[in-house]
Amino acid sequence: MQASEVRKILGEPRRVDTGNTGRTLESYETPMEAIRDNKLGSKTFEVRSVDVLYSPAGTVEEFLYNADTIVGKTGRSWRLGSFISDDDLERVVKNATTAEELTEYFGPPNRRGLNLSGDVFLGWEYQEGRGSLRKARQVNFVIDTNSVVIGIYKRDYSPEDR
Repeated sequence: MQASEVRKILGEPRRVDTGNTGRTLESYETPMEAIRDNKLGSKTFEVRSVDVLYSPAGTVEEFLYNADTIVGKTGRSWRLGSFISDDDLERVVKNATTAEELTEYFGPPNRRGLNLSGDVFLGWEYQEGRGSLRKARQVNFVIDTNSVVIGIYKRDYSPEDR
């Protein structure tokens, strides 16, 4: 399948990245939707995404569909997800820590996707604000076929960065 055929089905991607190998990664994400009200003002939101990796020839090489949830406290001051501190990240050892251990440390990931190399990553996102977004942290762990961490990526951002 060509990119134009995928876009007819999925629409315009949220993000397009092209690597130096000629591969292209298109990422699609639906807006977060509250699916459950929890106790004490928190809600569970569904996060759905599709990552499509194209070969240099422009045909679909791989794709990954993801549907996960993220819990947030709603209201004037709000939080979404779980914050992973720099100290928490020190627990993770490249080429040793497993995906199972990540879940034990940080809870279930709220994003699974592909990178430009075709590797699978597990991601945790945290956002907070008072009215609008104030700050956020995204942490992704690239895992190999044995579910062992081979890469760690952290990104802190605010509305000005987006």
